Amino acid sequence: REGHEVQIVDLHRQIDDRRLRYDREFARQAARFILAPGPDVIGFTTLPQTYRQTLRIARSLREQNPSVPILFGARWRASRC
Repeated sequence: REGHEVQIVDLHRQIDDRRLRYDREFARQAARFILAPGPDVIGFTTLPQTYRQTLRIARSLREQNPSVPILFGARWRASRC
């Protein structure tokens, strides 16, 4: 939409480029990285295999900035294990 700037953050790329470390503090680090530019809204796409980690990041985002809306979306089918 006109007047909105969209930024896509690939956290895997940030790890590969050594901007983030995948360790016990990853969710907190990722949240700080995502919040750094001051977003108005944060959206995630997630898959079954990344859903729990995405929730950890979202919780950390909420702790660090409770006022920013967080949206989840994906196109995947729930499966039974």
